[in-house]
Amino acid sequence: TTTNFSTFGLFGSAASAESTPAPAAESTPVATQASGGRRGSQVGMAARIATAQSALLARYAGEHLQEVAVENELQHAAAWGRPSLATIAKQRGRLYAVIGEQAVLYRDVSMDAWFTPYVAMLIEENIAQGYRDETGKPTGEFGVVHSITYAEVLKMALETAGYGVTGLPPPRNISARGTWAQAYVAKAEEMGITVFPSTLNVHTFASRGEVVQTILEVLKLPIAKQTARFQDVQSSHPHAHAIATAAFYGFIAGDTDAEGNPLNTFRPDDHINRAEVAKIIALVKAAME
Repeated sequence: TTTNFSTFGLFGSAASAESTPAPAAESTPVATQASGGRRGSQVGMAARIATAQSALLARYAGEHLQEVAVENELQHAAAWGRPSLATIAKQRGRLYAVIGEQAVLYRDVSMDAWFTPYVAMLIEENIAQGYRDETGKPTGEFGVVHSITYAEVLKMALETAGYGVTGLPPPRNISARGTWAQAYVAKAEEMGITVFPSTLNVHTFASRGEVVQTILEVLKLPIAKQTARFQDVQSSHPHAHAIATAAFYGFIAGDTDAEGNPLNTFRPDDHINRAEVAKIIALVKAAME
């Protein structure tokens, strides 16, 4: 469930140019409207997110994913001459996918986990496919419980937005140079993403607030001037506006207790795991389509 916010006033006036990412081009699905139409644009995005979540969960439900695994099993079983990875995945209740020509069983993605539909979408859309070994082959681990790094969330966001990252000069950020993240960080610098100063170690863990800020800026979604109604997100927090915006859209909902009751907290400075980020990215992607 998402945190309910009053529609009136949240986007009643446009944020200043200094605090708001540039509007997306009119050809993009999340393009903002001219002055006077901004509030309607935001409400429309929130509605698309709600619709997208229902469609995404239906498409990537456990039964559907198992049917895909069975289909792959029928196609490849004869050639393998032994129980296929699809069969093993089905028996163990784990997510199965084919990446390139390699079958992958995700041992840390249970078919009945809340995050599986979102992870499955990211894998299918080639936004994130989990960890790889030194030869570049998938290891079969998505890393759902691992905290996400700045570089990892940046890659996911840029892949979701469809930005090209080739042909760019090396980034000013020394920590990114010579690593897989080099081109992505160079793009972030070109775009002026505020979370990525040149002094940042992009391979360290990002906070929850920084992740939300990065995703909204990369996707060029307008950021509201108001602050989130989470008791632990002060108005002075550097990512308070981004958190309020994401909550309004329905990307985030805040913490809940064991019974699912909202605690009215977000923990903006804590780390966030890859499963949680997968949900945010998947919802954004689905709403854009």
